[in-house]
Amino acid sequence: MIKVTIEVANPSELLKLAKTLENPDIKDADIVYTRQKPEPKPEPKSEPEQSVTLEDLKAKAIEVKKATGSLDGVKEALQSFGASRMTDLEEKNYQDFFNKLSELGG
Repeated sequence: MIKVTIEVANPSELLKLAKTLENPDIKDADIVYTRQKPEPKPEPKSEPEQSVTLEDLKAKAIEVKKATGSLDGVKEALQSFGASRMTDLEEKNYQDFFNKLSELGG
């Protein structure tokens, strides 16, 4: 007796394979089906958000100043992120700071 292990995604594929061998000794009863959980597919990586640069922040601050006539809101926003200048901001906060500036009127 020969024992062969074949892994297939769908048990019907295995039966088709056995029939294509055209071997009269292989019967459906001789085929043992074992189902394994398919390996989880990795989540597709989403496109990274368009990253905000320091130049984008400076341009947005200028828009806020033009809209409000002052940089007071920009300074308060900077302080809320623990920075006194835009160059003190951590890059991970750029998007949130940009959004805050947009709320101020920029």
